Amino acid sequence: MELVDLIAAVQDHVLASAIQPCVVTAIGRHAQSLEQGALYVALHGTQNDGHRYCEEAYAHGACAVVIDDPELFEKLVGPRILVDDTAFVYGWLASAFFGYPSRYMQMVGITGTSGKTTTALLVQSIMQPNAGCIGTLGISYGDEIIASSHTTPDAYELQGVLARMLRAGCRAVVMEVSSHALVQRRLDGTFFDGMLFLNLSPEHLDYHTSMEEYFEAKALLMTRYREQAEKVGKKPCIVLESGFYGQKLMARTPGAVFFDASFLRGGEAITGEYLGISIQSSLVGQFHAANIAAAVRLMHALGYSNDAISRGIGACQVIPGRLDEVHEARPYGGRVFIDYAHKPDALEKVLIAVRALEPTKKLGVVFGCGGNRDTKKRPLMGAIASRLADWVIVTSDNPRNESPEAIIAAIMVGAYSARAVSDRREAICAALDLLPGACIVIAGKGHEEVQIFGNQEVPFSDKQVVLEYLKKC
Repeated sequence: MELVDLIAAVQDHVLASAIQPCVVTAIGRHAQSLEQGALYVALHGTQNDGHRYCEEAYAHGACAVVIDDPELFEKLVGPRILVDDTAFVYGWLASAFFGYPSRYMQMVGITGTSGKTTTALLVQSIMQPNAGCIGTLGISYGDEIIASSHTTPDAYELQGVLARMLRAGCRAVVMEVSSHALVQRRLDGTFFDGMLFLNLSPEHLDYHTSMEEYFEAKALLMTRYREQAEKVGKKPCIVLESGFYGQKLMARTPGAVFFDASFLRGGEAITGEYLGISIQSSLVGQFHAANIAAAVRLMHALGYSNDAISRGIGACQVIPGRLDEVHEARPYGGRVFIDYAHKPDALEKVLIAVRALEPTKKLGVVFGCGGNRDTKKRPLMGAIASRLADWVIVTSDNPRNESPEAIIAAIMVGAYSARAVSDRREAICAALDLLPGACIVIAGKGHEEVQIFGNQEVPFSDKQVVLEYLKKC
């Protein structure tokens, strides 16, 4: 794409430029990994400032750099564009580079603290055939399944994925939207037809300084990105949870509607009728009933038929790592569930759900907390586990650059009755030793297949550990 045409997409934000005619081959924000002919956009990061690497970008073949520092603009001698905010223009440049792919597909964005992955897969199932999904489990469309390092990809990666989905014949895409992505404007240039707000509970408070700031980040999906969609002629449907934060959002989003899970009953299966739609799902637990209700309400608002919604919900039988039962454990006199719950509210909901499934069995839980993440939740999760389970084993969960023992000690402050086993494999096996007559929840990692120690990723799967243990019995 010609540089002058690309820059025209953000012309209202260009303050000055010194460029020559050239063809842009890509857009990048990492100077070291640019391809020849790429346009470099210097972003202000939490750890580093991309403006420091403009000369390196030139050395790696950048055709021009985009900056928002007037003094640096005067110092540089290479092709350069001065804008008012590089974070703002980055997403728009990426969208323009790929031809604004989201304009030509039905786009659904889902945000909230818990339930995004489950609800996204339910929505994708209703949208099928020819529907894509972007989220925590990766990127999927057609026969393609691509791993992704972020719930919501970088703006350039996102627009490239959407363009590939469009070329592959996708007519609809659902994506999980993280609070980080919203604050960092990764969605600029993405136009939604439907937005869904599921819930809000304490999470990422190492990044957001308060619950109010966290809420304001989530609210951007329904405010900023509603306005962007309307400017290109879309008429977004907005669906909200009916609690405190949903009520706050309702005041800002005229025409939004609430979803209601009271019509559905969770247990060994979820059944009921909502909006005249018959629901039968193999998913378990009342929190999954809320996810189903949210998906049903949104897809109904978007005009999908009752039959399509009912079939889609019924077809989505298992959510990897979300109250995912290891059925091979049943012959051993108990039940084992793998779940991604790694925050207080999610852990509480999972333990309540499993207790309701088997009220006469002992309930045990194995969990930990990730390193280099919100430290305030650690004792809270310890207290929740001790209150709701009959026995608790606290272990490692992606300690990253922290001491596993230090993380466990912080959890144990709130866990008034718990056993500490630092090695996660040993902790799971210790729990399985108690299997006869018990229900065991192994929480925190869910679908993940690695443990993160420092900068190293070591292969590890909770489910695989359980299966290996059972084979030896």
